[in-house]
Amino acid sequence: MNDFALTEMYDILMPKFYFLADSAYWLNECDINIDNVESRKKVFERIKNNTTWGLTIFIPTYAFRTQILQKEFTGFENINVCPMNTYNFIGFDSIKYFLYKRNLAMPQVQNVLVSSLFITINLGYKEIYVLGADHDWTKSLCVSTNNQVCTVETHFYDKEETNLKPWKKTTGEQYMMHEILSDLSKMFKGYFEVEKYARMKGANIYNSSDTTFIDVFERRKLDNNTFSNEIDV
Repeated sequence: MNDFALTEMYDILMPKFYFLADSAYWLNECDINIDNVESRKKVFERIKNNTTWGLTIFIPTYAFRTQILQKEFTGFENINVCPMNTYNFIGFDSIKYFLYKRNLAMPQVQNVLVSSLFITINLGYKEIYVLGADHDWTKSLCVSTNNQVCTVETHFYDKEETNLKPWKKTTGEQYMMHEILSDLSKMFKGYFEVEKYARMKGANIYNSSDTTFIDVFERRKLDNNTFSNEIDV
């Protein structure tokens, strides 16, 4: 997911599927801040230079229509860009699940993990383990003396200590506190919907993260007997 290709684990795990949900990966460069532009260039180059196996990259349908990622990976026969319908249907469960099963809708994709879990369920996987999903941004939320909402954004693969910095949108605009809390609420509601759908499909999602703010998935620690000899990632 997202910047995972920049880690050493990408080459070790050789994932079959990769998910991108942040518009920073397909918006025109003039519409996003310079940090996101540089970051996505590194991600795309690493995928192109290091991926020697078959890889399917899932992106939202509206992003697929831009053709940006298809052009980016033209000539790489082992890399396939596939659309996923991220339409968020709100209504009766019977209609909702009818659309879910046919990939015509999914829970709101406020975070890329929501879409990856949903697609994984529809691909037929029954045992799904979540790792590195701390989601504990609220622990470090604060407001600076010039009224900027700041946080320490970390990922499990970060090697260097990250510092407190303003929380900004993809476009470079400053996030307001009410916007952040509203979006975080949508994200956790998305996990709640995914868990309900997983149970309906007979799938189990286990949260194996050491530290996590996600409260809807059954907690299960990993051990040497968790997986068989072959792991699908």
